[in-house]
Amino acid sequence: MALAKTIYLPLPCCATQVHYPWYETDTAFASSNTTLNAVWELSRYTLEAASLDTYTDSNTRERRPYEADGIIAATGRLMLQRDFLWPRHSHAWVINDPTWPVEWQQISAFLGWQDYMATGQPDLALAFTEQMYGVVGFRWLFPPSSCSGSSTGRRGL
Repeated sequence: MALAKTIYLPLPCCATQVHYPWYETDTAFASSNTTLNAVWELSRYTLEAASLDTYTDSNTRERRPYEADGIIAATGRLMLQRDFLWPRHSHAWVINDPTWPVEWQQISAFLGWQDYMATGQPDLALAFTEQMYGVVGFRWLFPPSSCSGSSTGRRGL
């Protein structure tokens, strides 16, 4: 999980540094194009350096994850790291505590799908089925029972 280190300053205050582990052996990239290699390194480093205990797009501006960050940051991290707990923790957070932009809340179902595609386990989506259907607001069109298959033949997540 996230590593925390408290730094004591010679002033009457202290700072805490939080950083989620990055495993260099999980990913590698090399090409004959130096520009492409530089873009790769910038992208990789951004995902490594910006990872606290949840996904955010700016750790100095935002203090919590947003659903849209899950599509961007968690997708990138899932492609580069074998650890699924970081995005899974963040997905659970935003599904359980949705943010204020209504259109972002509708991304919740995609976060459940993203977790399933990364882990092969439907448990996150199944655990939050009610919340995901509730924030999307289409209960009348896709009832929660359709997630596991229903007599209508429709499937949810």
